[in-house]
Amino acid sequence: MQRTFYQRPLPTSCTAFSSEQGKLFFRSALEHNGLKSFYSLIEQYSTQTEPAFCGLATLVVSLNALAVDPRQVWKGPWRWYEESMLNCCLDLHIVKQTGVNLRQFECMAHCQGLATELYYGDETALSEFRNAVRRACVEDHSDDPHSPILAVSYSRRVLGQTGSGHFSPVAAYDQVSDQVLILDVARFKYGAHWVPLPLLYEAMQPLDPDTNRSRGYLLLSVPPQHAKNGDVGQERKETLQPALLLFSPMEQRGARQAFKNKFLVDQRSEPTFGQILDFCTSGGKDWGKLWELTQVQLRPCVEDNGNDQTISVQDLVDKMVEILEGLVGSEKGQAFESAQPVEMEKDGCCRSKCRPNFGRTHPVSATQVAYLVYLSALSEGKRRELLYSAADATSVVDGVARDQLLHEAHLLRAALDVSDTDVL
Repeated sequence: MQRTFYQRPLPTSCTAFSSEQGKLFFRSALEHNGLKSFYSLIEQYSTQTEPAFCGLATLVVSLNALAVDPRQVWKGPWRWYEESMLNCCLDLHIVKQTGVNLRQFECMAHCQGLATELYYGDETALSEFRNAVRRACVEDHSDDPHSPILAVSYSRRVLGQTGSGHFSPVAAYDQVSDQVLILDVARFKYGAHWVPLPLLYEAMQPLDPDTNRSRGYLLLSVPPQHAKNGDVGQERKETLQPALLLFSPMEQRGARQAFKNKFLVDQRSEPTFGQILDFCTSGGKDWGKLWELTQVQLRPCVEDNGNDQTISVQDLVDKMVEILEGLVGSEKGQAFESAQPVEMEKDGCCRSKCRPNFGRTHPVSATQVAYLVYLSALSEGKRRELLYSAADATSVVDGVARDQLLHEAHLLRAALDVSDTDVL
């Protein structure tokens, strides 16, 4: 019979949040303004649903605490993050077996539209880590709506706990005792507990055997709304959404590694759209390689915005597809001389590689998806030149759509850059 467990006792290096000493730490943190992240995180604090889902659970808690709209239905009419929605960068069935490392965690956070600051433990001084804790946890009365949340990746063994690598968010800091509050997402094992900050820093020093790099921490935040609308000069109120058209699960590494070696390693010359098409279609045979690089997202849920000034997700996606069609059309004549793509289905799929969600994805063609892949392989300046050369300065939705396409190309490039095991 398999041995089973009901939680584990905390080692003496850790102090249970609910203990008398833990309450004293909390009172001191409250008196010294060290609970900036606590309230939003405790509202969303949840338990990981798989033994290896600590990274996913930490990101889910952080996304919900930061009030990021996933643009996907959880259940019924409700949009809310849960772990199965984080199907980018890695396949969830792989994560169930291996968990995630820091770079993979960062990639998933980027896919959901977060800004990240990643720091490896062996490249960061204790004083720098303490400053990061203060940024996330200590009130500074600046009324900054983009205050970050601190997610840590650490070795349980250094804390005297059982297990090895683990992710969890840090919710509070008591400056008097120099203790941090970890909201352990493996609540079936350990509840929330206080840890000396220097000890947590030491727990980020051991190497992760999967990457041969140390563990570390990330500061997660919602990017500020500072985008400009083309040449109009007015500050745009809409915040760019996470990826709307594409998501990039790491199902096959072969095509991604081949793409990276062929187009991204040597930056001296940029590829043409024809070369990208030739790669994505294996010389005009089929679209198999394209769907190894990226896939089309599901159509957005029906929204009740209640604000006439808000651009609906579907209107934005429709405009993005329209812009892509125009960009593809401008390439015909030179791009299609070197590549003759096979016939594609309307949903961005082909008969030989049909996805289970066929018919529910955005109505974007495979050639249009390939154009986004093309944009991802270009420099930032070239992307902007292509996207904004025909921008309609009088249309807000046109400007937001072009900004979003630039954002999609950036996210896809980030996924491709970390697609090989040497980088991950």
